[in-house]
Amino acid sequence: MIAIILCGGLGIRLRNVVPDLPKVMAPVNGKPFLEYVIKQLIKKGIDERDIILSCGYKSKVIKDYFASQIICLKEPELLGTGGAIGYIIKELIKRGLLDLGDDGCFMVVNGDTFLDIPIADFKYEHLSNKAQISIAMVKVPDTERFTRLEIDNNHKITKMIGRGIKDPGFINGGTYIFDKSIMKALPEKGNLEDDVIKPFIDKGVVYGSIYDTTFLDIGIPESYAEAEKILCKK
Repeated sequence: MIAIILCGGLGIRLRNVVPDLPKVMAPVNGKPFLEYVIKQLIKKGIDERDIILSCGYKSKVIKDYFASQIICLKEPELLGTGGAIGYIIKELIKRGLLDLGDDGCFMVVNGDTFLDIPIADFKYEHLSNKAQISIAMVKVPDTERFTRLEIDNNHKITKMIGRGIKDPGFINGGTYIFDKSIMKALPEKGNLEDDVIKPFIDKGVVYGSIYDTTFLDIGIPESYAEAEKILCKK
């Protein structure tokens, strides 16, 4: 299964502590954060040759570090997370590199989040549910900074709520599996959550898989400061 890692974020909130690097290249214990994300995918069964980095801001830094091992593709302009996935899919088709196998699905991972999940189980649930989109979910004590998700008894996602709710709840863990049928719905420009996932939630074909596991989002200085301790054994 191919895994597209979204690496194009500007990382504006981290500029004070990581001023000259794309957010995914923020150093943690002497290595880029992105290296932990890639190694985790490989550890959980994704072939290194099936990982594609979707690059944007300061893409040369990412390419210089990873291009000898990993496919790195640069957006021609800022396309948004949804547009970036659409662009990568088109480029892989153009280059004859898109192989979705018999299962017809692919993975997308946020490059600024680390989530330790059993990918084989996640894929099994996706296929068992006949989902068009599956989202790995984690429970946190305060959802204010994250996209909050609500599910029914069958783990079908019924609502995606914007940031701002301080209560405990389930959030989007930044790891997805998509069925190939959604490729035609990917925009040339647009946001993954608002422009792609929400319309499919309305259709009743988006499911959540819940994990009690290591989750880290380095989007703000406070959470980035926690990364060295959390990832020291990874």
